[in-house]
Amino acid sequence: MKRQAILLLLLVCWLSCSPTFALSTPPDRLPLVILSEEIRHLDLRAEALFYADQLAIDSSSVIRVVLSLQLEDDRAGIIQYQNADIGTKPHQFLIHLNKRNTFSQLSTTLAHEMVHAQQYVIGDLQKVDREDFIWKGERFRNVSRIRYLERPWEQDAIHRGMELRKAFLESAPCLP
Repeated sequence: MKRQAILLLLLVCWLSCSPTFALSTPPDRLPLVILSEEIRHLDLRAEALFYADQLAIDSSSVIRVVLSLQLEDDRAGIIQYQNADIGTKPHQFLIHLNKRNTFSQLSTTLAHEMVHAQQYVIGDLQKVDREDFIWKGERFRNVSRIRYLERPWEQDAIHRGMELRKAFLESAPCLP
């Protein structure tokens, strides 16, 4: 019951708030963002489109966002780049957000994962296989042996994701 009251309050706040941000990209040039049924009421779509606009992720991308209960190592979220071949379009992403997280955590994680989407789209990040990645031309092998915070693509996503979330909150000040 308490959770429903909080969600209702967030919804009322969102509906009564007129976000001051304007997208610099025409809506038909933004990626297709699909939210799973269970998170549509959280209205993360507006944030996803804001992040896509800020990161210049265009309509050649399809981004699906779902809530997941069982993420490896209790992660806040993960992104899966679903293109079989690098450089093929449309770019297809599946973002899993941890269902146990608060709205604020979901939003922050979404910003972080959207940075990863941009990294893939522009070719800075390439996944060779489960353990090997290429970051800006440098190959990283056995990634599971590299601490999360020491991976340069994660450092980038953490830093820019926080900046994105802050920019979104400043553009829509009544949101949590």
